[in-house]
Amino acid sequence: MYEDFRKRMERKGTYMGEIMRRQSDIVVDALWMNSVSTRPVQVKVINQGLPPTYEAPDDFEDVLWAHFEEHNKFNVTKDEQDCYLTFRPGELAQHPEIKPGSYVCVPNVDNEPEWWLIVYIDNDNELRKTQILKCNWVLKWVVNGNIYQTLGCQRVANSYNSGSWDADRLTFVDNIMSVWLPTNKDTQTIGYNQRMLISDEGRYPPIAWQVSKIAWCKKHQDSPLHWETLQCIPSNCWKALRVL
Repeated sequence: MYEDFRKRMERKGTYMGEIMRRQSDIVVDALWMNSVSTRPVQVKVINQGLPPTYEAPDDFEDVLWAHFEEHNKFNVTKDEQDCYLTFRPGELAQHPEIKPGSYVCVPNVDNEPEWWLIVYIDNDNELRKTQILKCNWVLKWVVNGNIYQTLGCQRVANSYNSGSWDADRLTFVDNIMSVWLPTNKDTQTIGYNQRMLISDEGRYPPIAWQVSKIAWCKKHQDSPLHWETLQCIPSNCWKALRVL
């Protein structure tokens, strides 16, 4: 009888902290859909090309319900605001696609799906928060005659960049921006001095940009995220990319 009792208690947790956390998860999960911040989301790992386009949340293939909240308010002089997604207890372990470098589609207040990029997952003892950035750029470039494009997140270029070398000439960069991208098969084709176009519908000629710096968000090149510093180049250079 004692052995049966011990096994039953172990299923609830092996120590008091674990027992209380499991009980808390049961309560949180039961009340999950009662929050006004709960939204249906779709998480995608994109290795090539762009994520699919959804007209409405009803088009999501694998719906997860997450709490969406702002981290800070929008400021016109700073970066686009970053936000948090909190998934139901246990869903991070059940869905390995929820990780930095994945895209997540979140409907806005008008129920219009928008793509965000997962950049960080914290280590909170209770509900772990997923930090996301809105994808506000479509980048296009050509490598070996192949056209590539991806969604990126524009950020302030606050990383020091002394210039770019070309043979025996040093070019000091100005009018620079930074963009965060997932590390995948497409973005791994991007190298230094790569020219690319950024979405700007209706502009002619389009403004071309050139990669002057690539940095990974971790200390190794297997990082699921990296950012690139782009410098604006003369408008006549767009002709090299007109096949886009």
